[in-house]
Amino acid sequence: MKKQLVVLQFIALQLIALIVFIILVSTPLFAEVIRNGGDNGNLDEVDRPGDVVIIYNDGLARTVSSNVVETIILIPVDATSTTQVIQGEDNKTTVEVPPDTFATTTYISIIDPINTPQLFKEYTEGLKIELAEAGNPTYKKIDSTLRIFSAYDEQGTVTGDFNEQVIITIPYPDANQDGIVDGTMISETSLKMYVLKDSSWVEVPRAIIDIDANIFTAPVWHFSVYGLRGIPFGKNLSEVYVYPNPFKPAIHNKITFAKVTDTATIRIFTIVGELVKTIEVTPADSGSPTWNGKNESQERVASGIYIYLITTEEGYKITGKIGIIK
Repeated sequence: MKKQLVVLQFIALQLIALIVFIILVSTPLFAEVIRNGGDNGNLDEVDRPGDVVIIYNDGLARTVSSNVVETIILIPVDATSTTQVIQGEDNKTTVEVPPDTFATTTYISIIDPINTPQLFKEYTEGLKIELAEAGNPTYKKIDSTLRIFSAYDEQGTVTGDFNEQVIITIPYPDANQDGIVDGTMISETSLKMYVLKDSSWVEVPRAIIDIDANIFTAPVWHFSVYGLRGIPFGKNLSEVYVYPNPFKPAIHNKITFAKVTDTATIRIFTIVGELVKTIEVTPADSGSPTWNGKNESQERVASGIYIYLITTEEGYKITGKIGIIK
């Protein structure tokens, strides 16, 4: 009887082991380890300081070395009929995945330079971002907004174009809501979203800014490196315009020079080149300095055509005409 019991216990243990084996084999164990030396390995080989591991968000327990300094969770997106929203580690970067975007379960990761700087560096070292930056010197990248969006199938293969457009959201820092991106001299009104393609920055169409939430949102067909870029103050006067023009002192109080850089000098001349008024633009003008239609002696100028010249310390300039009708 005891022998039979022992045999039954042994068989039961073997069955349990077989079931566990089947479960483990059928469950994808895709994981990627990026080492300082650039070699890939599996979870059992994570044993050196600086190793970085990506694992599935599938609830499975995994033994990971204490030397791992950064971990990225690959979040599963099922092929369902409902919209799913994936959130990055900063809780602000998101991917909205509509129904039928992927035919099978797909795993999405979002890597940023703030929460995972080492992993971000590993991924971008061969992407020639600085070369892309040199190709468009007017717009400057905002490093804190760069994001690496990736999608993998269950074998760890990168997924290309999607069946439907996904909506990505990238935040930018402006803690005091002054309209200037924190740590830069870039106005949020100059921001645009770009994607890295073949060592070049390409503007993302249909990107929308929300200046209250400090985010950019855009529909995209594929993943890559995305980020926000803008024009530093003093680097661009191309969007300057003047209103009202013509200026009528009887009904208007002032002339506004819109979208001027943070610092600049505005000189107003008569049609024959006589200097009428000089205006020094400061950050307090918020990019919209004004002129009351008077000369340096605070006298109303005569009706006619006047020439304005706007210059910056960097040597940029723009000219235009103002009509005054009394």
